[in-house]
Amino acid sequence: PAAVVGFGGYPSLPTVWAANRARIPTLIHEQNAVMGRANRLLAGRASRIATSFAQTDRLARRDAHKVLHTGNPVRTAVAALAGRPYRAPNETDATLRVLVTGGSQGARVLSRVVPAAIAALPRELRRRLEEAIQSGVLPPNSSLPPEREIAEITDLSRVTVRKAMHELVQQGAIEQRQGSGSFVRESTARVEQSLRHLTSFTEDMQQRGLETTSKWLERGVFLPTEEEVSVLGLGAEDSVARIYRLREAGGQPMALERAALPLSILPNPLEVTTSLYATLGVIGHRPVRAIQKISAINLESTEADLLNVAEGTAGLRIQRLSFLEDGRVAELTRSLYRGDAYDFVAELQLSG
Repeated sequence: PAAVVGFGGYPSLPTVWAANRARIPTLIHEQNAVMGRANRLLAGRASRIATSFAQTDRLARRDAHKVLHTGNPVRTAVAALAGRPYRAPNETDATLRVLVTGGSQGARVLSRVVPAAIAALPRELRRRLEEAIQSGVLPPNSSLPPEREIAEITDLSRVTVRKAMHELVQQGAIEQRQGSGSFVRESTARVEQSLRHLTSFTEDMQQRGLETTSKWLERGVFLPTEEEVSVLGLGAEDSVARIYRLREAGGQPMALERAALPLSILPNPLEVTTSLYATLGVIGHRPVRAIQKISAINLESTEADLLNVAEGTAGLRIQRLSFLEDGRVAELTRSLYRGDAYDFVAELQLSG
């Protein structure tokens, strides 16, 4: 190809990486406000970086000169050109040689091409893969080649590849993600939270000796949604304080937390810098009880990328409605937690 374009996600890694080695111009596109892990790995090698947001978090300063802000979505510019006649880039050769990979569609294609992704490897090749994982040559969450390619490279049957790979899955060295393919498994420390006490994320992590950080995705005063008006007991002309952030513990993304509060409870959401409950405590509005609902979900593309997991990965959706001592509703918080890193524990006793 004359150029290679990667739209994020691990399917774009091998093609953009190989194009860079072959000195073919490359472009990567980041659609989110926080650059995903795959694009962070490729940014230093890409010729150009297209971004949907003018300010993109986790973009290295050394790569800033490559950035072209295309806006979000980019379809507006494409639609504007749809009615114009097509003009071939070269009258003698009308072929446009551009390879585009990555994104959620790319992951779906890979999952169809490789049902078992590298479902097995012979003992010697399996040993070499294990060594590559342990030494860091294949880092956590690295995408593995398709089963067909492994078979061609090693001159083995796909049945042999599939059987040996199954052993690696059982050993926990790799994992197969539905709709995405096979990846090197990341060793994730799990965190337990008791359901007996009403605490904040910051307080939970501090009790475990973990430092917490937040990546702000939204913070300010907004017009409330119909749900927020109903649940928070707001009037027709009232506004709502809203904060939305990526919560990290020990440098690892753990949860996406979106909270909405009446302005009578939190007049200035910009005062929240770390713990929401600590800020509410200072102004005398810390909740004393809450109703919490926990549901199992599969993370969608945008949330999965922010949490550094594959699309479709298991997660926990938590909705919390908390109250002040006088009975007033204090907050409506909706959070998404990584299912592979968080456990909720409840202590139960027999009645009577």
